[in-house]
Amino acid sequence: MADELEFTGDPASQSGLTVIARVYSYAGAQVGGDVTTSEDGGSEAIYTGDMPSAAAGEYLVRFFEGTTLLGQGEIIWDGSQEITLTDIAAAFGSLNDVSAADVNAQVDIALADYDGPTRAELASDVASIPAAVRTNLTPELGRIDANVTSRLAAVDYTTPPTVAEIEGALLNEGDGQQLIDAIVSAIGNVNVDEIALVAAIRADLERVGGALDLVPTLTEIEGSAALAKSAEVAALNDITAAEVWSVAVRTVTGGTIDTNNDMRGTDSALLASGYTPPNNTDIAAIKATTDSLPSNIATVTDVPTAVQNAAAVRADQVVELGRMDAPVTSRAADTDVASIKERTDNLPDDPASQAKTDASIIEGAVL
Repeated sequence: MADELEFTGDPASQSGLTVIARVYSYAGAQVGGDVTTSEDGGSEAIYTGDMPSAAAGEYLVRFFEGTTLLGQGEIIWDGSQEITLTDIAAAFGSLNDVSAADVNAQVDIALADYDGPTRAELASDVASIPAAVRTNLTPELGRIDANVTSRLAAVDYTTPPTVAEIEGALLNEGDGQQLIDAIVSAIGNVNVDEIALVAAIRADLERVGGALDLVPTLTEIEGSAALAKSAEVAALNDITAAEVWSVAVRTVTGGTIDTNNDMRGTDSALLASGYTPPNNTDIAAIKATTDSLPSNIATVTDVPTAVQNAAAVRADQVVELGRMDAPVTSRAADTDVASIKERTDNLPDDPASQAKTDASIIEGAVL
């Protein structure tokens, strides 16, 4: 720790001062004691001092001459030295030192650690599916305890009569005595016959307060205000078409409307002029394409492994690979090529053909 605390003053007015530095936490507590600074450079008003012992963190530094505050600043401390902008830039720069080879190495490790299912393991899992389904459906499968053919066919099933149909059949039964006998048998009274039962029912209906007392007389019916008279019924049919169309809201059931000035529910209906039929040609072309797709697309586990792909490539290129029957180092080196080039560089750009050479030799011999 040396000269981490620094105050730069005005050389014209703040040189030769006795400057004290105090370090504070952001909670307001002073860290360590007062730090005596020294003026560097003679009379340049640059005062420096050592940072007191402190834990890593951010601190506020104030500089005083006596009780006069000269200035203040901040310092970032790592516990043993100041953290500068240069240190921060270097730390950020080191974050980008991962090479492509490092990334590739990590990918290779990850791929090597991946243990995907083999074809045999996949086949074994598929084979265990039916048993697992049977175990899961045991309660439901246990209810199939007889052959379907042993049950009543749908064509042989007759819907049972309703309660109303049964009551109607009993009331309309031709031989009323059979119904009476059945009732008598049910109540255990053999002394009751059809005549006695009908008489008892009639007596109950005709008694004071009986059901017949609730039936209005003809006079009561004709004098009732609740029942419409024939004239009133006829008056219900004297509404004109104009009166019907004068109603703001109308409901039409069936029939045809010639003019629709205010028919709710059709305000946003699509008109025939605005309808665009579908492009059946394009739809048919799309369907023809999708019909070519397989119905059972391969899953990820069906994709060959890298080893299988490599073996397939080697098998496909066995002829070309077989031609690599000697090490590359056994061929001509760059130095040999350079030596050959040195000689060919001395050849003319347009060397004479063999025929011209032979003719020149022959001509020389003749001369």
